Amino acid sequence: MSIKPNGKGRYEVENVSSNFITSVYGRNNFSEYFRRIVQSDNLLFCDKQK
Repeated sequence: MSIKPNGKGRYEVENVSSNFITSVYGRNNFSEYFRRIVQSDNLLFCDKQK
């Protein structure tokens, strides 16, 4: 999932701090998607134990 941190949003009638999910990828062909992210040097963090 791609996340935009430190955003602002509206909940009911108030402005609130929020992190926005900008896109979500399914589990089909995830290995190919992950391989392309690593090859293009766009991976920010990976916890190898999880």
